[in-house]
Amino acid sequence: MPEAIYDAIYGRLIGGAIGDALGAPVEGWYWQDICHQFKPFGAGYASGSGHVIDDSSPRHLLCIAIVEKTVG
Repeated sequence: MPEAIYDAIYGRLIGGAIGDALGAPVEGWYWQDICHQFKPFGAGYASGSGHVIDDSSPRHLLCIAIVEKTVG
């Protein structure tokens, strides 16, 4: 696999995992509840942030399957 493609895929996986970790504390909340709890512009804090949750697993497995199929 060309290095540029590998880097692009890796960057997207890392970006997805970061988004997953940032959103973990409020997964399943309504947007109104998030706004009420944290105020605009990120004021506030929720415990449990920074952990990758189950949303990253399917993305990771899909990339593994694509690489295995492509590379052989």
